[in-house]
Amino acid sequence: MEHARFLDREWFFGIVILTITFLVAILAPIAGTFALIFAPGVIAYYLARLGRLRGISIVFLALFIGELVGRAMGSSDTVFLAILGIIGLTLHETLKKNLPIERTVLITTGITLTVILVIILAESLISGFSPDVLVERYIMANISESLRLSQHMVSQSEQLAAIKENLPQISRWLMYLAPSILGIGIAFICWLDIILLKPLFSLRGLPFPALGDLTLWKAPDALIWLLIASGFMVLFLPLVGVKLPWVVILGTNGLVVCLFVYFLQGIAVVEFFFRTRRIPQVFRMVFYILLAIQQYFILLVAAAGVLDLWVEWRKPSKRKDPDEGTEE
Repeated sequence: MEHARFLDREWFFGIVILTITFLVAILAPIAGTFALIFAPGVIAYYLARLGRLRGISIVFLALFIGELVGRAMGSSDTVFLAILGIIGLTLHETLKKNLPIERTVLITTGITLTVILVIILAESLISGFSPDVLVERYIMANISESLRLSQHMVSQSEQLAAIKENLPQISRWLMYLAPSILGIGIAFICWLDIILLKPLFSLRGLPFPALGDLTLWKAPDALIWLLIASGFMVLFLPLVGVKLPWVVILGTNGLVVCLFVYFLQGIAVVEFFFRTRRIPQVFRMVFYILLAIQQYFILLVAAAGVLDLWVEWRKPSKRKDPDEGTEE
């Protein structure tokens, strides 16, 4: 009877869904990006839906099957899939604590980064290579694989040739920026999954943290000083002759993190504007499509987040409509 309850239809369905998600993440160059974002959310959902033991069994079986099929098809990445599993497991446990969204994302990201660091250090001890060499090799291998796949999809190969020619330098700089890039990547996945999971949990009657009105979310005021200090290290010090590589690397990582946080605040500002002005959904979709394909829009949204510190577009006096379009 216990086995019947454990191995039910939803348990098998969860294994199939998560296995497909993992396979798409490692085998499909474009759809894999979306699978990468959704995989931790799928894990968190099944952990909440089926319980910790059954949910973890789904994760391990999907990892095992995904790795076997991936190897058979010539593309597998055990560490990558395991990290997605860690994000999903940690996100589920953090959501149960009913914390604000920023603390939920911060805790999940911090724990995941710690696990990744432990994996790198363990691999370094086993292989005898230094951690920076291992990270750089991993980056080079992934860029090379992406270039190989892109050759079959892009007719214009001048940019691809330029990337190939400068691959060592690009990999080295990405290795220097790995802490901030990896951190904001995990944080962004968590942020999106939390927003996407809220209506799903509500539909299924599962408990979920009260996030409040995210269109009013703002970054801590003190973060502006980190942005100024990072910009000082990257832009001003080299101009006055202070050219210390570690200072530039530290400042660039700081800039990446700060701009990401202000990008989230900028998104909140934009969504507040969409709601209060009752902008049609089609125009919202156009905006987010442009945001996905044009990097300049990302910088503009981040700038809007920074300016919100002084302009205060969302201050109460500007919210004249009591309904604020909440029924959209």
